[in-house]
Amino acid sequence: MDVHTVVHLSRFPVLTQLGFRMNDTLLDQITPSESPLFFPNLYKLRLNSEFLDTISQFLSRSQLPAIRDFNAFIRTCPSKQDVSSFFACFQTSVIVHTIQELRLEQVFPPDDEDARLVLGLEDFRPCMVFRNLRRIHLALECQVDLTDSELLVLASAWPHLECLLINTDWGWNTLGGITPNGLLHLLQKCQSLCWIGAAIDTRGDTEVPRSPASLLPRQLLINASDSNIEAESVPAIAAFFAGIMSRNSVFQAWTGWGMGDFPNREVCKVRWDEVHRRIMDSIRQYS
Repeated sequence: MDVHTVVHLSRFPVLTQLGFRMNDTLLDQITPSESPLFFPNLYKLRLNSEFLDTISQFLSRSQLPAIRDFNAFIRTCPSKQDVSSFFACFQTSVIVHTIQELRLEQVFPPDDEDARLVLGLEDFRPCMVFRNLRRIHLALECQVDLTDSELLVLASAWPHLECLLINTDWGWNTLGGITPNGLLHLLQKCQSLCWIGAAIDTRGDTEVPRSPASLLPRQLLINASDSNIEAESVPAIAAFFAGIMSRNSVFQAWTGWGMGDFPNREVCKVRWDEVHRRIMDSIRQYS
């Protein structure tokens, strides 16, 4: 899409949805008299770009007072500074009050696997200003480093959260993740949360609980991402999830198309398939 079309659309008051691919020179062609771009009634925006920085620049030069759903798709793995700048663009606009869905997805792998960045709480913290956020989907070729307490802090900032997906396509690329108890606390804290994707840390969970965890009174979709699991943990982990998941809930693991090489990926996938089978058998038995 050329600059004249973008400028024209920004002056089109009935425009409510927009999606286009950005080139790196688009913003340089916008004159000072045409900036900032003002989309008064646009509530859904989808941008595709080679680089995240290009999208950040577009946001910094646009006004989107009605935006609810924002989707950004990039090809090149961003740096930590790129991610920080992207989230900072939201903090200085009215978007923080209106946005309900945020999706940031990298759609191609990087050329250099050794360049993988690590994202933790401080990188995600700027998102905590989105008080009306309901759905967040982050998918970047990176390593995710979040503990139970950090993920709880992050999600607790969004009282209406329904969907939390963190790297279910690319994986967390770690032996850790959030523990089953951490996941339970998160679901208990966020009463509307029903779809979650995160790596599950199963290390040390080998004892099947004598009494199951409290059944959550809502249908869940849980994606355990690229979680590692030992054979001796399969019965305990299956019992845990069967205890909290109601009939018609869905459990998945190792479904991401962009997950990197894991030392025992195929073995882990087989073990998680067994966890899934046991969960479904238990739910059918006691429903």
